[in-house]
Amino acid sequence: MSFYNVDYMPDHELWPLLGFSPASDLTTGVPVQIWNTEHLIFNFPISYGADNLTPIYDYGDEGDVLNVYDNATALAGVTLTLESNESIIVLRNNKQTLYNGFLIDEFNQDLDDPTYLDSYELWLNEIAFMLSPTINSPEDITIEYGTIGAHVT
Repeated sequence: MSFYNVDYMPDHELWPLLGFSPASDLTTGVPVQIWNTEHLIFNFPISYGADNLTPIYDYGDEGDVLNVYDNATALAGVTLTLESNESIIVLRNNKQTLYNGFLIDEFNQDLDDPTYLDSYELWLNEIAFMLSPTINSPEDITIEYGTIGAHVT
């Protein structure tokens, strides 16, 4: 889910369910810093090689910085390192919702140079992550990403 104006309805009952509340407005031109570069939404199917997403458009309201609750995890924000009330991409801990607190089409450039726009890379990776299958039984099997020849039945 992407939305840029949660502070318009700060007490909406959906925000806590998604794992956040609005903290402040996103300042125009501030890069979104990737706090967890190893997370799949920055690596699969396209490896995003930059450490931030930098907006190039000004729509008047760029989005909202978020305060993350215990039922969610912050993956990116507006500071160089993870800080409270500075989040911008939030994943619910049950991996059922992923929220972007900005206008994703602001990232209409190619910082990491794989020939794809940054907005497309992020959008594609987020969709791939959200649609990836989940295996919950048996719980004691670990298959490392990239392993060839493993069979799950």
